[in-house]
Amino acid sequence: MYSIALCDDDERELHRLSELVAQYQASRGKGMDCRMYGSSTDFVCEMKGGEYDLVLLDVLMPGISGIQAARELRELDK
Repeated sequence: MYSIALCDDDERELHRLSELVAQYQASRGKGMDCRMYGSSTDFVCEMKGGEYDLVLLDVLMPGISGIQAARELRELDK
């Protein structure tokens, strides 16, 4: 099973991304666990490193930007 994190402050985009992941999962028959975050701060506070196979981050978000969140993730998970 693949684990995916989606992080976007725009709820419509977050919903659209989760629908695309669900469509991909259905077409490929792959098991996927998809976790959604409405802010990069929430994502950074909950990440441990190593728990996601794929992380999709919005770049421009209030508070911690997607770029900063990616840097912090890289420190935990090379």
